[in-house]
Amino acid sequence: MKFIPLYKFYKNKYGEELLIDVVSLDSIRQYIGKHPVHTLSYFDITFITSDNGSFSLNDEHYTLCRGDVLFSRPGEIRAWDKNDLPHGYALIFEEEFLLSFFNDRFFIQNLLYFSRDRVSAKINVAGIYPRLNDLIQNIIAEINNEQSKDKHLLRALLYEMLMLLNREYAKAVLLLKRSPGIDI
Repeated sequence: MKFIPLYKFYKNKYGEELLIDVVSLDSIRQYIGKHPVHTLSYFDITFITSDNGSFSLNDEHYTLCRGDVLFSRPGEIRAWDKNDLPHGYALIFEEEFLLSFFNDRFFIQNLLYFSRDRVSAKINVAGIYPRLNDLIQNIIAEINNEQSKDKHLLRALLYEMLMLLNREYAKAVLLLKRSPGIDI
């Protein structure tokens, strides 16, 4: 069996422990180039901002375009086309970041796109992309806040993001059930 690298969350990247981050795909291009097939120890929501690229998750292949969002759980086998890596950014977080706040150990598993029986690991969110982009920019600003990284504010922003994406995912799945064969 071939070795598949595991990337772990860098909890102390900003000094104090922080279990949420946003990284640009450009900033991790070198790691993807070295190990296009890998797995993660954390949750990942990747936002695609260019009209190119392809990605596979657990042997399911996805062609990417602007407005696509990819969802992966810890341990899933991810594969990027290192010769056609899109632009975008990944919102990454440890489950512990939310569990310590919500006291609901099933919260993440109840999100349709992170459930074990999800329909797809990709949806297109062109309709709400501006709102999602605002949330991401607010998360980045709070992470980069030198005075304090308010974990409660970060959880609130992440929660809003997760709920908006869950609603969009539910709409996409409903559309798929009404019109089989369309790509969500």
